[in-house]
Amino acid sequence: MRIVFTTAFDQYALDGHKLAALDYLLKPFSFADFTRAANRALEYFTLMEQDHEPQYLYVYSNYQLIRIDMAQILYLESMSDYIKIYLEDQPKPMLTLMTLKVAEQKLPASHFVRVHRSFIVSKNKVTAVTKTSAHIGQAVIPVSEPYREAFSNFMKSWRQPGS
Repeated sequence: MRIVFTTAFDQYALDGHKLAALDYLLKPFSFADFTRAANRALEYFTLMEQDHEPQYLYVYSNYQLIRIDMAQILYLESMSDYIKIYLEDQPKPMLTLMTLKVAEQKLPASHFVRVHRSFIVSKNKVTAVTKTSAHIGQAVIPVSEPYREAFSNFMKSWRQPGS
């Protein structure tokens, strides 16, 4: 837990420092000081959240709980209540009883994007894009209309500055 101390007594500033407070506001404080402290807290928690993204996805497959390194995931394909997870260096996809919606909630949005009601792709594994598809190696993943905006935002990161 992180704290922003607010008090009318400046002698407590040292205590706040010892407790690793995010900030210390001496009353009466201005709105600008309050905003600065709130922004500092927001930046801190945003950085902490990024640093604590999950690195593994745990799924049941073949009567086993399997740990999958998210960096190895190419894309996921829905098959009703099952999903196929395509991994690097694996000739066959892994099949697991899980919906794509549940998988989407477990995958960090900073690394994965849903492009179709049946597909989620790893942003780092996409090798080419068009307005209607994402390519991962030889696989061509369709992009459907409901997910086009999220995919377009992803495509913007592909554009070089000044192009």
